[in-house]
Amino acid sequence: MINDISKERQTEIIEKALDWFSEHFEAKELLDILHEHLDMTDAEIDLFGFDFSDLEQEEDNRFSIVHLHDFDEDYCLTSSKSYDLYDAAEIYHKYMKSDVGKLSLDSLAHWFDDPNWIDERLYPILCQSLSKNGEISTIINFDFANEELIYSIDSELRVYDLEDVSEAYAKANQNNGLCTATRKNIFYENILGKEIECSTESDEEESPSMNV
Repeated sequence: MINDISKERQTEIIEKALDWFSEHFEAKELLDILHEHLDMTDAEIDLFGFDFSDLEQEEDNRFSIVHLHDFDEDYCLTSSKSYDLYDAAEIYHKYMKSDVGKLSLDSLAHWFDDPNWIDERLYPILCQSLSKNGEISTIINFDFANEELIYSIDSELRVYDLEDVSEAYAKANQNNGLCTATRKNIFYENILGKEIECSTESDEEESPSMNV
């Protein structure tokens, strides 16, 4: 039984393990593992010699499509940021929730990075091209009329109650000392199993889209 192990040997084992990860996972998947499962910071990742510059450049060229809907109007836009579900939850909980029904949709749209309005008629066309267009990362539909968040990535559609999304984000951010990766893990743990089931017929009629 080994009672002690030198720091040099620990470092050697860690480096070999990380080299194995590099050989067996794609860049995006590896980066997620380092951040979310090993809880490594960007500085620590750099220290071990990982280079994700090509991946970062690729992601810089991707954009999100956002649709805001209430009882009276719709507002569609593109954003230069590639949003994940946690990002969408953050925007809703911190910036939009208290103003829904008070401010116009175009005012709420300013919380997204580099928002660019697009015509409603173009929105469903972009939705249908999600799986074919590598530049489109996600489609996010804030349906305030039905109090739902409809999130689509790689043609996979997920629907959540906005209040569930807000509560999951709040729980993930109760401790200010946690890193972003840990907060995201807590968020996804709390949102797990809270998807709203949609019938096949309903999905075909509405797509990720919308009620435009």
